[in-house]
Amino acid sequence: MDTSSPIRPARKRTRGPDEDNSNFEEDLNNSVAPGVAEQPPSPSTAAIDPLLLLENQNLTTYARHCAAKKKLRPEQVTELDSFVGEMPLHHQIRLFAEMLSISNKLDKIVTATPEWTVSKGLQTNIDSYVVAVLLSSSLHAYKGETTTDHVLEILKKHRFDMPPGIENNCADWKKIVTAVQESFTARRATWKKTLKASVSAKTNIYDLAVSLTKKSNCTVTLELCTRVALMRAVIVSKGDSATYWDDVDNELVEIHKQAGSGADKKDRITRAFRALLRSDKETYGDAAFIESEVGSELQVMVDEHISNAS
Repeated sequence: MDTSSPIRPARKRTRGPDEDNSNFEEDLNNSVAPGVAEQPPSPSTAAIDPLLLLENQNLTTYARHCAAKKKLRPEQVTELDSFVGEMPLHHQIRLFAEMLSISNKLDKIVTATPEWTVSKGLQTNIDSYVVAVLLSSSLHAYKGETTTDHVLEILKKHRFDMPPGIENNCADWKKIVTAVQESFTARRATWKKTLKASVSAKTNIYDLAVSLTKKSNCTVTLELCTRVALMRAVIVSKGDSATYWDDVDNELVEIHKQAGSGADKKDRITRAFRALLRSDKETYGDAAFIESEVGSELQVMVDEHISNAS
């Protein structure tokens, strides 16, 4: 007779009065039925390495996916399929060839770039500084390369809308130099006509100065009026011949020469110009106005630049 004990049914463990719910539930969760092995986690819940998954994909299928995502044209899709089937060395050769092709296309784009020209804004600034230089009380000559150089140096400093490094591009920099020179030439020609007309019209010095500084951001100052008085005095004494501005320069040189040297030279030059202004007012009238003692910011900057360059 089999004396082994029969399998007893599992008894449900009862919770003692002193046990809390957490310990009781932990025992239930940790219990495993007899003879039942613990199962490994489901593959669907295991972590999947995306790189491993990508390596197992069919390259052609992946290439088609990329082509669709990038919206390649049919002929480009065919080219991509061909690329996938090539050896790595072939890939390098093909990529280098593509780089050379792109370089050729970029060269064509650069060649087709429109030629640089002086913009309207830059020309406006050039014209304003030309007026400020011509009417500066620090200027020693109205003609020659010096006046042009003053404006060019100011342009280099403030740039405006000039491209970076344009000074190193001889062709484009020449365009700026030409624009400055032509602005000086045009301004001097216009002023000579205006000055001549002011003599017969008996235009007072203030109104004459306003007409000369039109659209230049320059303010009519006492010192500016003295310079205009010099210009009108020369056109009265020498006429408006082709050498008019040379005559103005000669008169300016004479004023500086008569002022001599010494610490008070500048004061003597100022007195000479003030005498010209008084004479002009006696001849053409003295308008009821108060000249500004200080010029615009543009004029102050130009005066300082010319003084430092002298």
